Amino acid sequence: GLPDQINALAVTSRPGGESRWLLSDSEALWRSADGLHWERIPASAPSLVLLATEQGILAAYEDGVALVAE
Repeated sequence: GLPDQINALAVTSRPGGESRWLLSDSEALWRSADGLHWERIPASAPSLVLLATEQGILAAYEDGVALVAE
């Protein structure tokens, strides 16, 4: 499936040139290995801010910030 809207988008690069994509719509977070094929992350909450860091992607929620497990 694909989300109907995108509220936030982030990408990280891994050793070997591999990328990981994360986006948020109004209901949940989604992940992708190539930016074209998306999978909804079960039991995730939507975020309006995603920030790629060396440790992973941070997501800002109503109650704070969390590192998103990939």
